[in-house]
Amino acid sequence: MFNTENFRRCRLLHKMSWLLMTCSTLAILTGCATRPNSYTQYYQDKAGPDLTNLPPYSGSTQILTTSNTVNDAKDLYRNGYTLLGVSEFQAPSQSDNDLRLQAIKVGADVVLCSRVFLRIGTPAIWPSDKNSQGMITPAGMPITDRIYQYQAGFFRKGRPAILGVMYRPIPTEIRQKLARNTGVLVHVVVTGSPASNANILEGDVILKMAGEDVMAETDMGEKLNKLAGQKVDLEIWRDGQVQTISVQLNNKP
Repeated sequence: MFNTENFRRCRLLHKMSWLLMTCSTLAILTGCATRPNSYTQYYQDKAGPDLTNLPPYSGSTQILTTSNTVNDAKDLYRNGYTLLGVSEFQAPSQSDNDLRLQAIKVGADVVLCSRVFLRIGTPAIWPSDKNSQGMITPAGMPITDRIYQYQAGFFRKGRPAILGVMYRPIPTEIRQKLARNTGVLVHVVVTGSPASNANILEGDVILKMAGEDVMAETDMGEKLNKLAGQKVDLEIWRDGQVQTISVQLNNKP
């Protein structure tokens, strides 16, 4: 005999099961949506228009962990790498896959990354999921994460530079010794470059190029573009002495 009450109960249970499945799906989707790739979210472009002058992405990325970002980045510059951009943020433990995805997105041949523990984070209510230590947490249960400071620099191998130096404004103490404001400080010399072959050293101050004063960083770049491919004399200041060094410049990349 047909039981109307049982039929109604079955229909109610069927509706509830679909509702639970829908809620679970929404929870999963919501959990994913609230966890973006932090390396992408906090990425800052540093190459700008210069990116178009770089060779294409090699197709593979080497990820290097560092405890001294400044020194290791300088070594990459010495080996002819150009900084594409950086990501800096504080967060719980991040996925290495997220780092690699961002590297592929920007076309980085090398990524220099560091992770420094900062503190134990404040408890938060998460959906049922794995926390950063991989432990399953029931829905609604407070959990506490370890918070880290992340830094990642994304680099690509560049073409041979005209001179092969990275330069900066002259520090105040050197300006006082020189009794002048014009010139640029050699910060990095690229291995195997014209500057390296001519024995220009890091810490030298370039005062003149082809007999003309180097006024500042922008002026230095303009002079290099104008004189590319030529042999020029650089007047430099080193250890309190002014000397002249001849350099055969590369053509424009």
